[in-house]
Amino acid sequence: MCGICGRYNLDGRPVTADEIVAMRDTMVHRGPDDQGIFVAGAVGLGHRRLSIIDLSGGHQPISNEDGTITVVFNGEIYNFAEIRAELLARGHTFTSRSDTEVIVHLYEELGPDCLQRFIGMFAIALWDARRQRLFLARDRLGVKPLYYAHRGDALWFASEIKGVLRAPELPAEIDRQGLRRYLTYRFPYGEATLFKDVRQLPPGHWLIAEQGRVTVRRYWDVPEREVGAAGADAGAFLPLLDDSVRLRMISDVPIGSFLSGGVDSSAITALMARHTDRVRTFSVGFIPDEESELGWAKRVAEHCRAQHHEFVLGSEDFFSLLQRLVWHNDEPLMFPASIPLYLLSRESKREATVMLGGEGADEILAGYGTDVRAYWLNRLSSAVPHGLRRALAGLQLPGRLGSVASRAALTPSELILDSFRLADSAQLIGACRLQLPGAAADDEDLQRELGLGGRSGTFLDRLLYFQLKTYLVALLMKQDKMSMAASIETRVPYLDHRLVSLALSLPDRDKIRGRTGKHLLKRVSEQLLPRDVVYRRKQGFPVPIARWMQAPGNPFVELLLDAETLRDGLLEADWVKSRVARFRAGAGNSMELWAMLNLELWRREYLTAAGRQRAGMAA
Repeated sequence: MCGICGRYNLDGRPVTADEIVAMRDTMVHRGPDDQGIFVAGAVGLGHRRLSIIDLSGGHQPISNEDGTITVVFNGEIYNFAEIRAELLARGHTFTSRSDTEVIVHLYEELGPDCLQRFIGMFAIALWDARRQRLFLARDRLGVKPLYYAHRGDALWFASEIKGVLRAPELPAEIDRQGLRRYLTYRFPYGEATLFKDVRQLPPGHWLIAEQGRVTVRRYWDVPEREVGAAGADAGAFLPLLDDSVRLRMISDVPIGSFLSGGVDSSAITALMARHTDRVRTFSVGFIPDEESELGWAKRVAEHCRAQHHEFVLGSEDFFSLLQRLVWHNDEPLMFPASIPLYLLSRESKREATVMLGGEGADEILAGYGTDVRAYWLNRLSSAVPHGLRRALAGLQLPGRLGSVASRAALTPSELILDSFRLADSAQLIGACRLQLPGAAADDEDLQRELGLGGRSGTFLDRLLYFQLKTYLVALLMKQDKMSMAASIETRVPYLDHRLVSLALSLPDRDKIRGRTGKHLLKRVSEQLLPRDVVYRRKQGFPVPIARWMQAPGNPFVELLLDAETLRDGLLEADWVKSRVARFRAGAGNSMELWAMLNLELWRREYLTAAGRQRAGMAA
């Protein structure tokens, strides 16, 4: 796990070492163990290293034998030993035992098609001197981040947006499309970020800059399922998950498991126990502890005979960390669970540097309540003529009945997007002081960016595809940035692309049965865990922000009402005051207030002169 960055001047102007160092050292937290730089004419690459494999020999950048291929890399190639043996047999020379070096030599053999061979999580930057080509690539599911900006004849890239923004030619300015998507979904889905000219390289894509041109292409996507075909064998799921866990336990430093006590992380922990008798588990809870899952986590740890560690977090800790973590996140925090994840990572660092987690199971097997509700609503409403559904929605029925009628009137694509929207998002957008893109047109653009429009399969197939491309990517960026803020590497076995392809090829009945999702995982987990752990009610990661924010004198609710926010904030002052008053009266939405709060903290950190000075960015 590392931080990478660089610049390529497509017009041939030389790059200086100083500008690469400035980008690189903005991300010291991503790699406190080592640093490296490569500058050759119009290109410069920077690297910060968190040493995981080949501790003494994995310095980056790494080049091939004649120095014509040079790479910096963030992530892990889990099948590197197998590829390395093949390359040695073909006559390649290696100077290290690191997984990074296989990228150099496999690129020599296959060019961009080398990506098809990798099992892992990665963000890669490779300079091909013979072709004068910069090659960037991001892993299939987006576990590792990679951002870039292309303005004029220059291209910048980095593992974090703040690294890109160290370029003096790139002032931190707001991107209105990204802001509209944030206010709608709490994250700027698709290629957008909240910064003008800064884009995400989408998961499963590569970028090539050469001969004055920049080209972005998809190299992998989730295979489409042929509805009605025999499909894949569900019996292959557990063996493949076990192999994914085994591969992700490769490390030259201590390794552990982030254990929430839910079935996802518990199954991972149980599988780890098959491969080692020294499983370390780490859990976090809250003070007071009525929302805590620590009891369940402890039970699973005892079942797996793990060395268990737990930590607790109070509201004072939570809010004292919030401003700093907005800086680490680059964009507003979508998830309240970001703060306990950072605390857990920081405290766990004393015992282990690599952690396995349960992210991805919900997204590939329909584990969220919203997935199940949308699935059944679509099935039931599709039996009713669309005109009749529209008519019922127009009656403005009271309460929950009206909400169901309105959602039932949506087309399948509209229902998918609606499942991920923040409540009252239209009001948030209406309260914005900036003119934003139109909702319908931008949502069409988003679906086009993701490739949703051309997807076949069932409604659930398309819903999970959208979820993989949007909500999951946001979740992974939380996981990456909060753990890397504490110099911890996290690995996600459920997102092995082989397992994702298998899960998405299975019929709906393997995912949803009755009112519950994730049916297949629960069934196979009976072989690993006590039944009450497997089938207990899903809690997610409960953070009691509503209660904390209701407490008198909460500093961050007060921040929404201070003079600077009301004068300079991105939302209209009267609307902000009315929503805070509504929340304090017990009628408001805590997640709406959370979105408003984090947007203001982000504005202060990245868009004001004082914030840019703190961050070391160009004014």
